[in-house]
Amino acid sequence: MLSVAEIINLLNSIPVGYKSPEDNCFNAANQMYIPEYKKLGVITVANELQDNLPEADENDLFCDVPGCQIAFENSASYQAHFYNVHRYLCSVCRRCLPTAHLLCLHILECHDSYFIIRAKRGDAMYSCFLGECLNNCVANHIKDIRKNHPKVLKQMR
Repeated sequence: MLSVAEIINLLNSIPVGYKSPEDNCFNAANQMYIPEYKKLGVITVANELQDNLPEADENDLFCDVPGCQIAFENSASYQAHFYNVHRYLCSVCRRCLPTAHLLCLHILECHDSYFIIRAKRGDAMYSCFLGECLNNCVANHIKDIRKNHPKVLKQMR
């Protein structure tokens, strides 16, 4: 049988309280079960200066985006093409869109399961094509209205 002192020492050796999720004992399970966060959405580099375009070289360059094999005489024309045509590229379906706002709308409406469920439930989920407009619509048929935004929304008010 254990003495009182041995029981007290045994009880003092038992940890008390909670471990934080970042504790080392959770590392193996975290790496196995928690996937690395990957943000889908706008793929862009902000505040790049157009003055720092690379020097033109004599070799022909080809656009490496699938489905676009345009040839360029120099790297400056290739970079201008890329920023004007392929800058906002959907990382899921590889569709190119002209603005960051339209890319965000595309990802929400086409690839976000939470959006689809809420839209089926009848929530006003469809946003306007204009980034400045904060109107949301309930139905997808509103896309026709969104295309003619300035005229139609003035009539609706």
